[in-house]
Amino acid sequence: MSNHIFTLLYRFIFVAIVTIALIILDHRTSYFDWTRSVMSNINTPFNTVLSVPVRMGTFFEDYWPNEKLRQRVDSLEFENQRLLAKVQKYDALEVEKNRLLVLFSASQARGDAVIKMARIIRTELQGPYDQRIVIDHGSREDVILSQPVIDANGVIGQLSKIAYNHSVVTVITDASHATPVEVLRNGLRAVARGTGNSQILKIPFMSFQADIEVGDVLVTSGLGEVFPAGYPVAEVSSIQGLAGEPFLTIEARPFAEMNKVKNILLLDQPLIARNAGVSENSQKPGDAEPQTAPVERQAKASLSQPAPEQQ
Repeated sequence: MSNHIFTLLYRFIFVAIVTIALIILDHRTSYFDWTRSVMSNINTPFNTVLSVPVRMGTFFEDYWPNEKLRQRVDSLEFENQRLLAKVQKYDALEVEKNRLLVLFSASQARGDAVIKMARIIRTELQGPYDQRIVIDHGSREDVILSQPVIDANGVIGQLSKIAYNHSVVTVITDASHATPVEVLRNGLRAVARGTGNSQILKIPFMSFQADIEVGDVLVTSGLGEVFPAGYPVAEVSSIQGLAGEPFLTIEARPFAEMNKVKNILLLDQPLIARNAGVSENSQKPGDAEPQTAPVERQAKASLSQPAPEQQ
C-alpha cells in the first residue's frame, strides 16, 4: 500500500515539475503560439455548442419578459406621457394668464370701466366689407349695439350684431367703418377709415398744410359717442402727396392685432344707451324712425364732420 502511495506522489511531483516548466517556457518563448492557435480552433465548435443554452435563455428573456413587468413599464410610459401633456397645458395657461393681465392693465390704466371680457369664436377678415369678429357674448350678457371693443394694444371695433349667445364685432378696418381720431402729438382731428385690409387704415380729407407726420399716434377723439377718448387706434405709416390731388394720401397701421387676438374687452359706453333712452322716450308711438345700423351711423357722422384742416 505504501509503495502505491509513493508511486502516486512521484507522479504528481513529476507532473507539477513538467507543468511549471511548460508555463515558464510558454511565458518566456513563443514556441507554443502555433499550438495554442490550433487548440483554439479545435475548441471553437465545442464552445459554440456549450453556449447555446445561455443564448436561448437570453433570447426568451428579451422577447418574452415577465407579464407584470411589461404592464408596469406600459403604465409608467402612459403616466409619463400624461404628465408631459399636463406640463404643456400649464405652459399654455401661463402664457394666457400673462396675456389677460396685460389686457386688463391696458384698459384700467386709462381709467375706463371695463364691464366684460369675451372670447373670440371666429374671425372673418377676408373681404373688404366683411372685416368682422364673432365673440361668445350676446344678449344674455347684456351687451348693447355699438359697444366699443378693444384689446391690449388698442381699439378693435364695435358691436354691430347681437344674438342671444354671441355677437358680431365690425372691426375698424372694415371698408364701411369710420373712427373719429386725433393726432396725439398736437390734437389734430381726423377720421380713420377702413380699407378692407386688416393692416391698413386711411386718413382722408387731410390737406397739404396739415401738421401730421409719419410715426404720429392716432387715438380716439371721443366724437361720435361710440369710442371713449384716448384709446390708441393706429400709427401713421405713410404720407404721400399726389400731383393734382387736393388732399394727402395717408395710411396708418392699426395697433390692434386682428389676426392674433384671442380675448377682447367690451368697454362700458353709457352715453349711447342714455341718449338712445332719451330719444325713445321723446318719440311718439307713430313717429318712430327706423334705426340706422351702428357702423353706418358712425360713418355718416364722420362724413358730416368738416375736413380736418378746417377744424
